[in-house]
Amino acid sequence: MESEQVDSREGEVEGGPTGAPRWWLHGLLLLATLGTTTAFGVTFAGDRLDAPGWWADPAVWSQGLAYSLSIMAILLAHELGHYITARRYGVDVTPPFFLPGFPPFGTFGAFIKMRMERPVTASQLFRIGAGGPYAGFVLALPLLMIGLALSEVQPLPEELAGAQLGDSLLMMGLVRAFFGVIPQGQDVFLHPMAYAGWVGMFVTSFNLVPLGQLDGGHIAYTLFGERFNKVAWGLYGALVVLGLLVFQGWLVLALFLFFMGPKHPPVVEGRVALKGVDRWAGFGALALLVLTFTPRPFNVSIMDVLSGM
Repeated sequence: MESEQVDSREGEVEGGPTGAPRWWLHGLLLLATLGTTTAFGVTFAGDRLDAPGWWADPAVWSQGLAYSLSIMAILLAHELGHYITARRYGVDVTPPFFLPGFPPFGTFGAFIKMRMERPVTASQLFRIGAGGPYAGFVLALPLLMIGLALSEVQPLPEELAGAQLGDSLLMMGLVRAFFGVIPQGQDVFLHPMAYAGWVGMFVTSFNLVPLGQLDGGHIAYTLFGERFNKVAWGLYGALVVLGLLVFQGWLVLALFLFFMGPKHPPVVEGRVALKGVDRWAGFGALALLVLTFTPRPFNVSIMDVLSGM
């Protein structure tokens, strides 16, 4: 994201207060990200941008806002899932910081800074970590479905052959449900809202990668305890191999995790173990990772992605 890092993530867990919120900074970043996502969304207007005075065409800006408001809502839902849960357990946490960006998302996502002055229980850490992906997914799914209903199957121009988006298991199922079998030489041209939903699913899977202090790292650590840390470097190696052989963008995440550390710090009070509903929700989060994960999000190189494809 959303590749984050068009991505959305929590800050490191360490002692000390985060201090009073700098609301002017949060507001400025929010407006800047709204601007960059709207600017990217305008590109969905296509041929309309070739017409003189396109900036006065309401259809152009409706395309921009359809993407921008959708992706901003998904990111906000994700971060509020963390924020509200953390506040519920008395964890010192900041409001979301939105990050303006450039194509192919128009944003580098959003994040919160969280610091724990005392250990938390496994259940509390799990709920804080899983609250974001679950909240973002709950909003991204209906937006994706509405967007697919507004999308069209069209002939695929020769110059776009091989530049399509990758599909997760969930995306493949939804496309089949909405459009059936796509004829050869054609493809689904996503409405801006559908693309925002696709990005939201990518952000969900990105954050659910079970490593370090990503949301997936919190979830895996509370599910499996120190057994997770024993295999963390092996999972990290698999991510590097995926980046080398499938999609170079995963190497960006691998580099970030190299400095963060693939293992999870011992911040849980008492025995690390989830029980009951939390345990089932933890396995549900892993299932959500399987459903939303796209090994090759873009059928192009990372440099093409960063230049806007």
